[in-house]
Amino acid sequence: MGMALGAIGDYEGAIMAYQTALAHAVEQGSDAEKSQVLYSLGGLNAKMGAHRSALAYFYSSLEINTKRGMIQNIAFNNALIAESLLALSDFEAAESHASEAIRLFNEVKSTEYADMYKLTLAKIYIARGGYDKANEVIQNVLRTANGRFPALTLNALVVAAQHAFITNKYEISIDYANQGIEKAKQAERLPIEVQFHEAKVNSLEAMSRYDAAFLALKTLMRVKEQLNDENKVEAIANVQAQTESVRKELELNLKVKEQALEQAALNEKLLLKNVFIGLIVILFSLLFVLYRRYTLRKANERLEWKVRIQTRELSEKNEQLIQSLKLIESESITDTLTGLKNRRYLQKFIKTDIALCNREFSDWHQGKGRKPIGSDLLVFILDIDDFKQVNDRFGHQIGDEVLIEFSKRLEHVFRQSDYIVRWGGEEFVAVARFVDRKSAMVLAQRLVKAINDTKFEMHDNTALPITCSVGYVCYPLIPTKVISCHLEKLIEMSDACLYLAKASGKNTWVGLESVHDEEAFVGDFNKTSLETLIQQKRVTIRREPGS
Repeated sequence: MGMALGAIGDYEGAIMAYQTALAHAVEQGSDAEKSQVLYSLGGLNAKMGAHRSALAYFYSSLEINTKRGMIQNIAFNNALIAESLLALSDFEAAESHASEAIRLFNEVKSTEYADMYKLTLAKIYIARGGYDKANEVIQNVLRTANGRFPALTLNALVVAAQHAFITNKYEISIDYANQGIEKAKQAERLPIEVQFHEAKVNSLEAMSRYDAAFLALKTLMRVKEQLNDENKVEAIANVQAQTESVRKELELNLKVKEQALEQAALNEKLLLKNVFIGLIVILFSLLFVLYRRYTLRKANERLEWKVRIQTRELSEKNEQLIQSLKLIESESITDTLTGLKNRRYLQKFIKTDIALCNREFSDWHQGKGRKPIGSDLLVFILDIDDFKQVNDRFGHQIGDEVLIEFSKRLEHVFRQSDYIVRWGGEEFVAVARFVDRKSAMVLAQRLVKAINDTKFEMHDNTALPITCSVGYVCYPLIPTKVISCHLEKLIEMSDACLYLAKASGKNTWVGLESVHDEEAFVGDFNKTSLETLIQQKRVTIRREPGS
């Protein structure tokens, strides 16, 4: 509940929800739950700018994690303590905690997090005037992150642009900002792209290049507007919450009126008991009570009518909001030509599948469960062979019809629970979810056959022989050892297999079934590196028989 409220910006409501969860954790004596709730409370207070309150929660969480010996949690505690201390200008203490966080992340081999908080150390150096030390740290992180950790690269470029601006190196700041803008666009990270545009505007303005600064500012406003469009979903959710609040308020008013009517009836009974006052007094009292009941009933009927009308109107508006939300979400994750989902959809949901797959294999390795059966993920990348020649010879309308028919044939091969997305152009990506990797070869063969078995019939009765090449990779890469891997790396590996399939004459498939050591997939992965690994017998490759 606290996480949901925090996501829509209701920080006070989120804090109340977490405090309730904290009381429950204390009552149950669960140190793990207590530490997590304290950590979340610290994060919320930090977002609200209440860094001193945040520190109190972070230190309490750190104390519990230290007793439990949870090294990675201790590292995160130290990292966020350093961020709050930096905000409070306690640079010496901030540097100490940041250094400790980096040491612990390196100890547990979380190098990406270690480098991420080296950037916090660089910010501390900048705040203390140690610009050379800060630059050395930033450059080291950029060298380490480039090509391996896209998110880390973006954060490093932000700090590099800020450092260059503070040291009056405006041209360098603009160069870092331009690099960051390009990478942020590739990663579809609008919030951090906004930071790069702001850095560029500031540097151009500082250099008195006002024409260029004005153009950069217009670009910044356009990106911010795009970011605001993506936030419409959250705005719709807030309106729904407000609508529900109004409905409950109307129901409460109705109950108050009902209680007033009940009180009037009680007054009537009390008046009837006072017979000794006299017939005249009783008569007038009775008439008053009857009139009172009549007016209250009429008022209640009018109120009920208004409530029904407003409830109906609110229901209609709520339905409109729901439909708008569905339309916005559908448009953002659907390819308009083929009707398939797009890469944004896959990037949004595949992380949960990877995490679930990792957990099942990790439980098996730790002796907490049996060996997983049907728990693998198979990532396929498909490319229509010689598609450019189809466009050049028959035109883009025929090319679009080929793409649509290709999509339909893919849907006949995969299950409804699998992911099928148009990755871009004539490339498609499919993920067979939670199956046995032994079925990968069968699926790959079915894919090739589904495309080349019958010609593609076009609207003008043209029958085109279409083929495709397929590359795939099985996840986990090392079944006997869980090494987490993000979607981009799996696409790189599938793409390398696709290149081998193309080199084998097209209309065939090549698959990477497993990797024998984790060093095999460190760094960039391409056709050349895959061929080297095959020669070194460090991977298991499957090919279509006879290819």
